[in-house]
Amino acid sequence: MTGNRGSKKEELVQKRSVQILEAAARVFAQKGYHAATTKEIAAEAGVSEGTIYNYFDSKEDLLLSIPRLISDTTLLPALTQMQSTRTTSWEEEEKLWTALLDNAFQTLQRKVDFLKVLFSTLPNMDEETLEKYVRRIPLYFAQALEEFLQTRIAQGIYRPMDAAVVARAFMGMVVIFVLTQEVLPGKRVFAPVDYDVIGREIVQLFLHGVLAHSGQGEAL
Repeated sequence: MTGNRGSKKEELVQKRSVQILEAAARVFAQKGYHAATTKEIAAEAGVSEGTIYNYFDSKEDLLLSIPRLISDTTLLPALTQMQSTRTTSWEEEEKLWTALLDNAFQTLQRKVDFLKVLFSTLPNMDEETLEKYVRRIPLYFAQALEEFLQTRIAQGIYRPMDAAVVARAFMGMVVIFVLTQEVLPGKRVFAPVDYDVIGREIVQLFLHGVLAHSGQGEAL
């Protein structure tokens, strides 16, 4: 019973943390990070201002935690499922990555406010905050992917490679399309492309680069 109560408590803590972070992202996107107050964030989240400090140390801590929110709802659940899947063909591996990107693009489109905060606050950050922010982003987005790639390399599915570099390169391909289609002013810096097409081409490009034996119809 004690373990069950502990699990429920952790679930409630996680739910409330997400609630507050989502509210912070909306307020930051609307007013800008520096103009926003924790009082406004609390009102948006439907909690008392003091409740925020039960979960986050400061307004800066809220800002620095937004990348984690995006990662936890897009990349990590899909990678966890992929980690336990042993594929035997190009087609199976392609399906896994296509499903990952489909979910990621759908989620990121719903969280455009978070992405706007992610990029728009960078130019106005002081040096210390910027250093923390830039240091955390790769940890949230690329570390789990790097670990997944290392597992695939050990299984002989992927060729020997620098998993850290490849993980960041993959994230870069994804982010540049979301950035140009959803975040940049007017969202028409480049002609928009259907996300199904983007996902398909990224997966093809990626798999041709990482598979130990690349080629459709071949066993892995």
